[in-house]
Amino acid sequence: MAKSLSTTQFETLNSISLGEKSLDSLTTVEAIQLAQDGFLTVSSSGAVQLSQKAERAVIRQLKRAKQGRITQALAYFLGSHMKPGIGYSVKPQGKSLDTAILPHVAKLGLDRDEVLDSLKALRAEGVLETNAGHVKNNCSIRWFLAGTFEPDTGVPQNAEPKEEETVFAVNG
Repeated sequence: MAKSLSTTQFETLNSISLGEKSLDSLTTVEAIQLAQDGFLTVSSSGAVQLSQKAERAVIRQLKRAKQGRITQALAYFLGSHMKPGIGYSVKPQGKSLDTAILPHVAKLGLDRDEVLDSLKALRAEGVLETNAGHVKNNCSIRWFLAGTFEPDTGVPQNAEPKEEETVFAVNG
């Protein structure tokens, strides 16, 4: 994974790529540091220019910042929407929109990949957990508030204990 830009590097490179700052206005120290990091190159005509590495780094940093804002917004939504012990799918399964996440946040312009990346980030922070280790089909993956997922053991959780049953065998 690529190294994250420092705040100063990002601000400088972003200003240059947006045309707000010219390469000629860089201080000697800034130019040397950016060149050492591979963000500046010299063209065949001798002109200093931003490298493709710099352009990719700025785009990557902008995507990270956007994803951070999406994760924060999704965390706020989930905090007010999710209930403990109830599994939520990303896309609606059947007729239930209440336990699906995407239909509620798609109105905000979020797509499935952004939502999944945010859910994974929240899982890494310990806010959410999944049942992924207990299901065989990705369509069955549900997201739970941390500490509220109980694996299905095949025994109804709210059932009254049954009296002992007597089994009769008839030989015949």
